[in-house]
Formats: sequence, C-alpha cells, structure tokens
Amino acid sequence: MAFISRQFSLIYYRLINFFLFQMYIMSTPAVTLTQDLNSSLSGINLKWTYTGLSTIKEIALIYYKNASDADIASVEIASGLTKYNLSQGLDSGASYTFQLQVTDVLSTVVYSSALVLVAPYFLVAPVIQSVIGFDEALRVTLASSANILTTSDSVEFVLKRQDNQPIWIIKPYASNGVYILSRDDSDSLLNNTTYRIACMFQPASSNSRYSAPSGVSNSILGTPSNTPNAARQVLVYTIGVETLDVEVQWLRPTDFSEWANEGFSIKVGITPHLSSDTTFVTLTSDLSSHIFSDLQRGTQYSCSVQYINQFGEGPVENSATILPTSRPDAPILYNVEDGNGEATIYWQAPAFNGQSVINAYRVYKDGVYVATTTPSTRDYTFTNLVNGQSYSLQVSAYNPKGESLKSSASSSAPYGAMSIVSVVASQKTLTVTVNPNGKPITRALLLALDSNPDDVLDGSFFLEVPQSQISQSQTSQVEIAKTFTGFSSNITFWCVIVYREDQVEFLKSV
Repeated sequence: MAFISRQFSLIYYRLINFFLFQMYIMSTPAVTLTQDLNSSLSGINLKWTYTGLSTIKEIALIYYKNASDADIASVEIASGLTKYNLSQGLDSGASYTFQLQVTDVLSTVVYSSALVLVAPYFLVAPVIQSVIGFDEALRVTLASSANILTTSDSVEFVLKRQDNQPIWIIKPYASNGVYILSRDDSDSLLNNTTYRIACMFQPASSNSRYSAPSGVSNSILGTPSNTPNAARQVLVYTIGVETLDVEVQWLRPTDFSEWANEGFSIKVGITPHLSSDTTFVTLTSDLSSHIFSDLQRGTQYSCSVQYINQFGEGPVENSATILPTSRPDAPILYNVEDGNGEATIYWQAPAFNGQSVINAYRVYKDGVYVATTTPSTRDYTFTNLVNGQSYSLQVSAYNPKGESLKSSASSSAPYGAMSIVSVVASQKTLTVTVNPNGKPITRALLLALDSNPDDVLDGSFFLEVPQSQISQSQTSQVEIAKTFTGFSSNITFWCVIVYREDQVEFLKSV
C-alpha cells in the first residue's frame, strides 16, 4: 500500500506541474501571424491568433517592400478582426515583410514575428499616353509598364462614341506600346467622329504568371480624320552653279483627290545636317518642287514635305541628306616668271572648290583659251611668245558644275639676251645697232679715238647716251648714232658699252 501511495503522489505531482506550465504559457502575451491560404481574395491574405492578452484594443499592420529604398507603411485594423486582405499598393511579384503590433485594454503591447511573403503577380492597368487620328485609323501609344507579356497576350480597346455606342477592338500585345486601330478592325470606326478610348491588358490562357485581366486604363479622346497621307518620293538635287542651291521634288499623297478641293497647303522644310534649325516655306498651290538658294558652305542638308488640309497635318516625309555643290572659286594666281619667248604662271587651288572635286585647270592668254591641265598641276608655261610683247595671263578651275571665273590677270613680257648687232664708224660718226630682245635699253657709253692725240686730252673722245635719248622699243632693233664733233679727223678706234636693267654688253673695234 505504501508503494501505491508513493506512485500516486508522483503522478499527481507531475500533473500539477504540467497544468502550471500550461497556465504559464497561456498567460505569456503573444500574437502569431501567418498567411491565410484559404482566402479567395486577391492580393496578400493574413490571419493571426493571440495568447495571454486581454480584450484587444488596437491592431496595426506594419509592412514594407524588401528593397533598400522602400518606405515603411502601416494599416490600422479593427480590433475585432483576426484576418486581413491587402490588395492595394503592392508591386506585382515583389517580396514584402509583415509584422503585427497588438495592444490590449491593459496597454500590453505585443509584436508578432516578421512574416515574409511574395505579392502575387497581377497586371498593372495600362496608361494611354497619346491618341493620334489618321484617315480611318487611330494610333494609340501606351506607356511602358512592368508587366511581362508577349504577343500571345492581348490588349482590349473599347471606343465609345458620343451616342454611347461602344466598339471593341482586340490587338496582340506590342512591346513598343504602339497600336493602330483602323477601319480594318471595325467598320464602325468612322472619319471625323470623336471616340473616348480606354483599354486593358488581357493575359492569354497559357500565361501562367497572370490569371486575371488588368484594370482599365485612363481614357483619352481621339478622332479619325481624313488628314493627308505622306508626300511620295521626296528627292533632293543640287542645282546651283554660281551659288549653293538645292531643289526638292515630290509626288502628291495618294489620297490627294479626296480633300484637295477643300483647300490645302504644303509645308516644305530644309534642315542642316545634325541640326534642328529647320527653315520652312508654306506653299498654297499645287506644286511639286521648291528651290532653296544660297545655302551655307560646308553643310549637308535634308528636306521635308508635309501636306496640311482642313482636317489637320499629314505625316512629314523626309529626303535623303545631300551636300550642295556649285562652280568653284577662281584659282589664286600668285607668280609669273618671264623667259626667252615664254612665260610660266604659278597658282594655288581655289579657296572653295564648290564642294566637289576639281577636274582640271584651264589657262588663258589675253582672254583666249590655250590649254587644259590636270587637277594636280599648279603651273603652266606659255611658249612661242614674242619677246618684249605684253601678255595677260589667267587660269580657271573646272569641276562637275562647270568652270570658275578666271583668276586675276598677271602681265607678262618675255625677253631674251640683249645683243649688239653692229657698230659702224663713218668719218666722225659712230652708229650702234642693238637688239633689246624684250627689255628696253637704259643707257649707252660710246668711246672713240681719231688720229690726233690732242683730242684725247680735251675729253672729246667719250660720249654718254641717256635712256631718254634711246628708243624704248623692246621688240625691234634700236639704233644709237652719235657724232664726235670735237674730233679733228675721222674715227680710227671705238668701244661701245650698252646697258639694260639686267644685262651689260661690250664691243670694241679690232
């Protein structure tokens, strides 16, 4: 009996300790936060239980996105709830941390453990950035979004007319966000009718990420209208000769006959390459070309053509880029070298080549064409010239647009070596014949002796002839004749010195 009594006492003691431990646990305030997997609501669903708390006074849900720059948010929850659905303000597929703060009427504050959950994927509603009306069509541009969609998914557009009749148009998802809604999609899409347009994303049944469509976008008004189509075959040509000019040519839009009778204008522009500074002209008649003149050197240009009618502006059609060309400037003639029966000119290439290659140079004598040289040549020698005759020499440059103006003229007077042709002594007179050969004689010295030695003593044997007493002919022989009046007898010996600016000739009797 004593043994049984001891066993009973031991069991009783253990039971008492167990119940005391359970009471301790039950009396420790705690809140347990978990995910509510049984909820059918979208978003994140939470549930919680309490232990050791009196009547609940306040519940606050604290949460934040697990990103370094994320803010901390909180939601006040009614004190009687033990479940909560969070469906707003979450990023699709993002990781979040949640924690509850619970306060009872005894002001006991308890925090749950942190719970990390991933927000379900959902489609963010599209945002319509712009709607542009075209002939029986609308171009709708959507802003980019974080949604992950493919062409298997779709965008559903709803267009509401002023009479409240809706039109539904479904388009495959486009990654660039641009959608063309046209008469081909719906016969009810009419020109000059205003529609209010909205849309939403619709995932394909094969899309495992999203299970429901997005919300509806914002709405924007749009009006299909018979604005002009683009001009066709916009081409630009360089046509300048004296100046840098271009001509832009084009063909009418394909729908020109549909609206031309109601009036239109043509906006033609020219833009320097790598610039946004476009110069425009507006044409109000049915033209198909325009010339832009006197353009800037060293610049490429492109042209544009745009038709405008009563419904609005058509698309801008641009030409290719072109470098205008013209005839070159004149070469720079900087030197002339005269020779014996010839003259050589030297020149530099034009300062402006007309923005084209120089094909050749052409040389002129007294305004008359003489010869053509290669583009690398920078000099030319004129031959078969008459010494002493003056010539006007020029050069011009040639490129595919034509010949430049002639250079400034340089004068040339070729010459050769001067020579004394003959000296004749007749009694007391000495006659000298000289070939100046292209340059005038500047002076002459005549020395003579007769048979009387006294004539030497009085200095009458020496005569200087200045330039003023000499013919300045350069192309024909010049005769210099002087009489030694102080001689008492005929000349028996003579010596002649003739001067030119670059030469001295000497001749004496034997």
